[in-house]
Amino acid sequence: MTMVITATNSITAVGHNAEMAAASVRAGISRLVESIDYYDIEGNPILVASIEGISDDEEDVERMGSITKYCLSILLESYFQDGSNLKNEIHLLLGVAPVSRPGPRYEGETKELVNHLGEMAQKWTKKVTPQVIRTGNSSVIQCIEVAGKLLKKDPHSLCIVGGIDSLLASDTLDWFEDSERLKSETFGRNQGFLPGEAVGFMLLETKEGAVRRKKKALAEVIGVGLANEPASFLSEKPSKGEGLTKACRTALSKSSCDPADIDAVLGDLNGEFFRAKEWGYAELRCFGNCNDARQLWYPADCMGSVGAASGTTLMNIAAAGLSRGWIEKYAMVFCSDDEGECGSAILRNNSRSNP
Repeated sequence: MTMVITATNSITAVGHNAEMAAASVRAGISRLVESIDYYDIEGNPILVASIEGISDDEEDVERMGSITKYCLSILLESYFQDGSNLKNEIHLLLGVAPVSRPGPRYEGETKELVNHLGEMAQKWTKKVTPQVIRTGNSSVIQCIEVAGKLLKKDPHSLCIVGGIDSLLASDTLDWFEDSERLKSETFGRNQGFLPGEAVGFMLLETKEGAVRRKKKALAEVIGVGLANEPASFLSEKPSKGEGLTKACRTALSKSSCDPADIDAVLGDLNGEFFRAKEWGYAELRCFGNCNDARQLWYPADCMGSVGAASGTTLMNIAAAGLSRGWIEKYAMVFCSDDEGECGSAILRNNSRSNP
Protein backbone atom coordinates (compact mmCIF):
# COMPACT_ATOMS: atom_id res chain seq x y z
CA MET A 1 0.00 0.00 0.00
CA THR A 2 1.23 3.47 -0.92
CA MET A 3 0.01 6.38 1.21
CA VAL A 4 -0.21 9.77 -0.48
CA ILE A 5 -0.86 13.37 0.54
CA THR A 6 -3.62 14.78 -1.65
CA ALA A 7 -4.36 18.12 0.05
CA THR A 8 -2.74 20.42 2.60
CA ASN A 9 -3.52 23.62 4.43
CA SER A 10 -1.57 25.55 7.04
CA ILE A 11 -2.07 28.79 8.93
CA THR A 12 1.12 30.21 10.34
CA ALA A 13 2.67 33.55 11.11
CA VAL A 14 4.12 33.62 7.58
CA GLY A 15 1.05 32.57 5.61
CA HIS A 16 -2.64 31.80 5.82
CA ASN A 17 -2.43 28.77 3.52
CA ALA A 18 0.06 25.98 2.88
CA GLU A 19 1.38 27.45 -0.37
CA MET A 20 2.02 30.86 1.15
CA ALA A 21 3.71 29.40 4.23
CA ALA A 22 5.98 27.19 2.10
CA ALA A 23 6.89 30.06 -0.25
CA SER A 24 7.63 32.35 2.71
CA VAL A 25 9.89 29.80 4.37
CA ARG A 26 11.66 29.13 1.09
CA ALA A 27 12.24 32.87 0.65
CA GLY A 28 13.38 33.28 4.26
CA ILE A 29 10.58 35.69 5.15
CA SER A 30 10.23 36.16 8.90
CA ARG A 31 7.26 37.43 10.91
CA LEU A 32 9.02 37.71 14.25
CA VAL A 33 7.97 40.80 16.19
CA GLU A 34 8.63 42.22 19.64
CA SER A 35 5.95 41.09 22.08
CA ILE A 36 3.86 43.79 23.71
CA ASP A 37 2.42 41.37 26.26
CA TYR A 38 5.33 39.35 27.62
CA TYR A 39 8.75 40.18 29.06
CA ASP A 40 11.61 37.99 30.23
CA ILE A 41 12.85 37.72 33.82
CA GLU A 42 14.84 40.92 33.40
CA GLY A 43 11.91 42.86 32.00
CA ASN A 44 13.07 42.76 28.40
CA PRO A 45 10.58 42.08 25.59
CA ILE A 46 10.95 38.82 23.68
CA LEU A 47 10.42 38.14 19.99
CA VAL A 48 7.32 36.12 19.06
CA ALA A 49 5.58 35.02 15.87
CA SER A 50 1.80 35.20 16.01
CA ILE A 51 -0.95 34.61 13.45
CA GLU A 52 -2.45 37.93 12.43
CA GLY A 53 -5.66 38.76 10.64
CA ILE A 54 -7.86 35.84 11.74
CA SER A 55 -10.08 36.17 14.82
CA ASP A 56 -7.89 38.90 16.27
CA ASP A 57 -10.78 39.97 18.49
CA GLU A 58 -10.85 36.62 20.30
CA GLU A 59 -8.47 35.39 22.97
CA ASP A 60 -6.60 32.20 23.81
CA VAL A 61 -8.61 29.01 23.33
CA GLU A 62 -11.46 30.59 21.35
CA ARG A 63 -9.03 32.34 19.01
CA MET A 64 -6.99 29.23 18.20
CA GLY A 65 -10.18 27.24 17.90
CA SER A 66 -11.52 29.65 15.28
CA ILE A 67 -8.24 29.52 13.35
CA THR A 68 -8.28 25.71 13.42
CA LYS A 69 -11.86 25.46 12.17
CA TYR A 70 -11.14 27.96 9.41
CA CYS A 71 -8.02 26.04 8.34
CA LEU A 72 -9.88 22.72 8.09
CA SER A 73 -12.93 24.23 6.40
CA ILE A 74 -10.81 25.68 3.58
CA LEU A 75 -9.04 22.32 3.12
CA LEU A 76 -12.27 20.30 2.94
CA GLU A 77 -14.13 22.78 0.75
CA SER A 78 -11.27 22.67 -1.73
CA TYR A 79 -10.97 18.86 -1.71
CA PHE A 80 -14.71 18.29 -2.16
CA GLN A 81 -15.34 21.18 -4.53
CA ASP A 82 -16.39 18.72 -7.24
CA GLY A 83 -19.45 17.88 -5.15
CA SER A 84 -18.34 14.34 -4.36
CA ASN A 85 -19.12 12.46 -1.16
CA LEU A 86 -17.46 9.53 0.56
CA LYS A 87 -19.16 6.23 1.29
CA ASN A 88 -16.27 5.29 3.54
CA GLU A 89 -15.15 6.49 6.93
CA ILE A 90 -13.12 9.62 7.58
CA HIS A 91 -10.56 9.39 10.37
CA LEU A 92 -9.65 12.65 12.09
CA LEU A 93 -6.26 12.49 13.81
CA LEU A 94 -5.16 15.57 15.74
CA GLY A 95 -1.74 16.12 17.32
CA VAL A 96 -1.59 18.45 20.32
CA ALA A 97 0.71 19.53 23.16
CA PRO A 98 1.59 17.07 25.95
CA VAL A 99 -0.57 17.30 29.05
CA SER A 100 2.49 17.96 31.23
CA ARG A 101 3.16 21.31 29.55
CA PRO A 102 1.25 24.20 31.16
CA GLY A 103 -1.06 26.30 29.04
CA PRO A 104 -4.48 26.25 27.39
CA ARG A 105 -5.65 22.98 25.92
CA TYR A 106 -6.47 24.12 22.42
CA GLU A 107 -8.03 20.79 21.54
CA GLY A 108 -10.60 21.43 24.30
CA GLU A 109 -10.70 19.83 27.72
CA THR A 110 -14.13 18.42 26.93
CA LYS A 111 -13.41 17.85 23.23
CA GLU A 112 -15.66 20.66 21.96
CA LEU A 113 -13.22 21.63 19.23
CA VAL A 114 -12.46 18.05 18.20
CA ASN A 115 -16.17 17.25 18.02
CA HIS A 116 -16.81 20.37 15.98
CA LEU A 117 -14.05 19.44 13.53
CA GLY A 118 -15.62 16.00 13.20
CA GLU A 119 -19.01 17.54 12.52
CA MET A 120 -17.46 19.67 9.78
CA ALA A 121 -16.13 16.54 8.07
CA GLN A 122 -19.50 14.79 8.35
CA LYS A 123 -20.79 17.07 5.62
CA TRP A 124 -19.09 14.71 3.15
CA THR A 125 -19.46 11.31 4.80
CA LYS A 126 -21.67 9.43 7.24
CA LYS A 127 -19.01 8.46 9.77
CA VAL A 128 -16.10 10.43 11.23
CA THR A 129 -13.89 8.96 13.95
CA PRO A 130 -11.73 11.47 15.87
CA GLN A 131 -8.56 10.66 17.78
CA VAL A 132 -6.28 13.02 19.73
CA ILE A 133 -2.57 12.27 20.25
CA ARG A 134 -0.98 14.33 23.01
CA THR A 135 2.75 13.97 22.46
CA GLY A 136 3.72 17.47 21.39
CA ASN A 137 6.21 18.00 18.58
CA SER A 138 6.21 14.37 17.43
CA SER A 139 2.43 13.92 17.68
CA VAL A 140 1.68 14.49 13.98
CA ILE A 141 4.26 11.87 12.93
CA GLN A 142 2.49 9.46 15.28
CA CYS A 143 -0.82 10.45 13.66
CA ILE A 144 0.66 9.57 10.25
CA GLU A 145 1.75 6.16 11.57
CA VAL A 146 -1.80 5.54 12.82
CA ALA A 147 -3.22 6.76 9.49
CA GLY A 148 -1.11 4.20 7.64
CA LYS A 149 -2.56 1.37 9.72
CA LEU A 150 -6.12 2.62 9.25
CA LEU A 151 -5.69 2.94 5.49
CA LYS A 152 -4.18 -0.53 5.27
CA LYS A 153 -7.25 -1.89 7.05
CA ASP A 154 -9.68 0.14 4.93
CA PRO A 155 -7.97 1.33 1.71
CA HIS A 156 -11.02 3.35 0.66
CA SER A 157 -11.18 5.53 3.79
CA LEU A 158 -9.72 9.01 4.15
CA CYS A 159 -7.53 10.36 6.95
CA ILE A 160 -7.40 13.97 8.08
CA VAL A 161 -4.17 14.55 10.00
CA GLY A 162 -3.71 17.83 11.82
CA GLY A 163 -1.64 19.62 14.42
CA ILE A 164 -2.50 22.65 16.53
CA ASP A 165 -0.43 24.57 19.05
CA SER A 166 0.39 28.01 20.37
CA LEU A 167 3.27 28.76 22.71
CA LEU A 168 2.14 32.33 23.34
CA ALA A 169 -0.04 31.95 26.43
CA SER A 170 1.54 33.58 29.49
CA ASP A 171 1.58 30.41 31.63
CA THR A 172 3.22 28.49 28.80
CA LEU A 173 5.82 31.21 28.36
CA ASP A 174 6.41 31.34 32.14
CA TRP A 175 7.13 27.61 32.14
CA PHE A 176 9.78 27.97 29.43
CA GLU A 177 11.21 31.18 30.89
CA ASP A 178 11.65 29.54 34.31
CA SER A 179 14.15 27.23 32.59
CA GLU A 180 15.71 30.14 30.65
CA ARG A 181 14.76 28.59 27.33
CA LEU A 182 13.33 31.65 25.61
CA LYS A 183 15.75 33.49 23.37
CA SER A 184 16.32 37.05 24.59
CA GLU A 185 19.01 38.90 22.69
CA THR A 186 18.55 42.08 24.72
CA PHE A 187 19.16 40.04 27.87
CA GLY A 188 22.14 38.30 26.27
CA ARG A 189 20.53 34.88 26.01
CA ASN A 190 21.28 33.88 22.43
CA GLN A 191 20.67 30.15 22.78
CA GLY A 192 16.95 29.62 23.04
CA PHE A 193 13.81 29.61 20.95
CA LEU A 194 11.32 32.16 19.72
CA PRO A 195 7.72 31.11 20.48
CA GLY A 196 5.14 30.92 17.74
CA GLU A 197 1.83 29.29 16.86
CA ALA A 198 0.39 27.40 13.92
CA VAL A 199 -2.33 25.08 12.67
CA GLY A 200 -1.94 22.59 9.85
CA PHE A 201 -3.93 19.81 8.20
CA MET A 202 -3.27 17.30 5.44
CA LEU A 203 -5.36 14.63 3.76
CA LEU A 204 -3.88 11.15 3.52
CA GLU A 205 -5.28 8.31 1.44
CA THR A 206 -4.08 5.29 -0.48
CA LYS A 207 -2.69 5.91 -3.94
CA GLU A 208 -5.43 3.69 -5.37
CA GLY A 209 -8.08 5.70 -3.52
CA ALA A 210 -6.67 8.95 -4.85
CA VAL A 211 -6.76 7.63 -8.41
CA ARG A 212 -10.33 6.44 -7.97
CA ARG A 213 -11.37 9.84 -6.60
CA LYS A 214 -9.38 11.60 -9.33
CA LYS A 215 -7.22 13.45 -6.79
CA LYS A 216 -3.66 14.44 -7.57
CA ALA A 217 -1.03 13.22 -5.13
CA LEU A 218 1.27 16.00 -3.92
CA ALA A 219 3.74 13.52 -2.43
CA GLU A 220 3.99 9.93 -1.25
CA VAL A 221 4.72 8.99 2.36
CA ILE A 222 6.97 5.96 2.00
CA GLY A 223 8.45 5.56 5.49
CA VAL A 224 7.60 6.49 9.06
CA GLY A 225 9.74 5.95 12.14
CA LEU A 226 8.93 6.47 15.82
CA ALA A 227 11.16 6.13 18.86
CA ASN A 228 11.65 7.36 22.41
CA GLU A 229 14.72 9.19 23.64
CA PRO A 230 15.96 7.50 26.86
CA ALA A 231 17.72 10.69 27.95
CA SER A 232 15.12 13.31 27.09
CA PHE A 233 15.52 17.00 27.84
CA LEU A 234 13.13 16.81 30.77
CA SER A 235 15.05 13.87 32.26
CA GLU A 236 18.15 16.12 32.60
CA LYS A 237 20.36 13.20 31.54
CA PRO A 238 23.07 13.67 28.89
CA SER A 239 21.61 12.73 25.52
CA LYS A 240 23.34 11.32 22.48
CA GLY A 241 20.30 11.56 20.22
CA GLU A 242 19.53 7.85 20.33
CA GLY A 243 15.76 8.34 19.98
CA LEU A 244 15.89 10.65 16.97
CA THR A 245 18.55 8.45 15.34
CA LYS A 246 16.32 5.40 15.69
CA ALA A 247 13.26 7.24 14.35
CA CYS A 248 15.16 8.48 11.28
CA ARG A 249 16.82 5.11 10.65
CA THR A 250 13.47 3.34 10.88
CA ALA A 251 11.87 5.75 8.42
CA LEU A 252 14.77 5.30 6.00
CA SER A 253 14.64 1.52 6.34
CA LYS A 254 10.90 1.33 5.68
CA SER A 255 11.22 3.62 2.68
CA SER A 256 14.07 1.59 1.14
CA CYS A 257 15.51 4.96 0.21
CA ASP A 258 19.25 5.44 -0.12
CA PRO A 259 20.17 8.22 2.36
CA ALA A 260 22.30 9.77 -0.39
CA ASP A 261 19.11 10.40 -2.38
CA ILE A 262 17.54 12.61 0.30
CA ASP A 263 17.46 16.09 -1.24
CA ALA A 264 16.08 17.97 1.76
CA VAL A 265 15.64 17.56 5.49
CA LEU A 266 12.99 19.58 7.29
CA GLY A 267 13.14 19.61 11.09
CA ASP A 268 11.76 21.36 14.13
CA LEU A 269 15.15 22.75 15.15
CA ASN A 270 14.42 25.92 17.06
CA GLY A 271 17.68 27.51 18.21
CA GLU A 272 18.17 25.47 21.38
CA PHE A 273 21.61 23.88 21.61
CA PHE A 274 20.41 20.47 22.78
CA ARG A 275 18.12 20.17 19.73
CA ALA A 276 20.98 20.98 17.34
CA LYS A 277 23.20 18.48 19.14
CA GLU A 278 20.47 15.83 18.91
CA TRP A 279 20.16 16.31 15.17
CA GLY A 280 23.93 16.35 14.78
CA TYR A 281 24.16 12.85 16.25
CA ALA A 282 21.25 11.60 14.11
CA GLU A 283 22.60 13.14 10.90
CA LEU A 284 26.05 11.64 11.38
CA ARG A 285 24.66 8.16 12.07
CA CYS A 286 22.05 8.19 9.31
CA PHE A 287 23.94 9.96 6.54
CA GLY A 288 27.58 9.50 7.49
CA ASN A 289 28.49 13.00 6.40
CA CYS A 290 27.20 16.55 6.18
CA ASN A 291 26.41 16.84 2.47
CA ASP A 292 26.38 20.49 1.37
CA ALA A 293 23.98 19.64 -1.46
CA ARG A 294 21.36 18.31 0.98
CA GLN A 295 19.08 21.14 2.02
CA LEU A 296 18.31 21.64 5.72
CA TRP A 297 15.19 23.63 6.49
CA TYR A 298 14.23 24.77 10.00
CA PRO A 299 11.16 27.02 9.58
CA ALA A 300 11.25 28.15 13.23
CA ASP A 301 13.57 30.90 11.98
CA CYS A 302 10.58 32.31 10.11
CA MET A 303 7.46 31.36 12.08
CA GLY A 304 8.86 30.66 15.53
CA SER A 305 8.71 27.33 17.34
CA VAL A 306 5.22 25.88 16.87
CA GLY A 307 5.22 22.80 19.10
CA ALA A 308 2.63 20.17 18.20
CA ALA A 309 1.91 21.94 14.90
CA SER A 310 5.51 21.33 13.77
CA GLY A 311 4.76 18.03 12.02
CA THR A 312 1.98 19.31 9.76
CA THR A 313 3.73 22.55 8.85
CA LEU A 314 6.92 20.66 7.97
CA MET A 315 5.10 17.93 6.05
CA ASN A 316 3.09 20.51 4.13
CA ILE A 317 6.22 22.45 3.20
CA ALA A 318 7.91 19.23 2.07
CA ALA A 319 4.86 18.26 0.00
CA ALA A 320 4.87 21.70 -1.63
CA GLY A 321 8.57 21.40 -2.43
CA LEU A 322 8.19 17.95 -3.97
CA SER A 323 5.09 18.80 -5.99
CA ARG A 324 6.56 22.07 -7.29
CA GLY A 325 10.03 20.72 -7.98
CA TRP A 326 12.29 22.69 -5.64
CA ILE A 327 12.77 19.44 -3.75
CA GLU A 328 13.63 16.99 -6.52
CA LYS A 329 13.35 13.41 -5.24
CA TYR A 330 13.02 12.71 -1.52
CA ALA A 331 12.53 14.68 1.69
CA MET A 332 12.95 13.70 5.32
CA VAL A 333 10.89 15.32 8.07
CA PHE A 334 11.83 14.94 11.73
CA CYS A 335 10.40 16.15 15.04
CA SER A 336 11.20 15.46 18.68
CA ASP A 337 9.59 16.54 21.92
CA ASP A 338 11.00 17.48 25.32
CA GLU A 339 9.47 14.35 26.84
CA GLY A 340 11.44 12.10 24.48
CA GLU A 341 9.02 11.10 21.73
CA CYS A 342 10.68 11.32 18.31
CA GLY A 343 9.32 10.86 14.82
CA SER A 344 10.50 10.95 11.24
CA ALA A 345 8.87 10.52 7.83
CA ILE A 346 10.23 10.10 4.31
CA LEU A 347 8.35 11.70 1.42
CA ARG A 348 8.86 10.97 -2.26
CA ASN A 349 8.05 12.95 -5.36
CA ASN A 350 4.94 11.26 -6.71
CA SER A 351 6.23 11.29 -10.28
CA ARG A 352 9.19 9.07 -9.33
CA SER A 353 7.10 6.01 -8.47
CA ASN A 354 5.48 3.56 -10.82
CA PRO A 355 1.98 4.59 -11.94
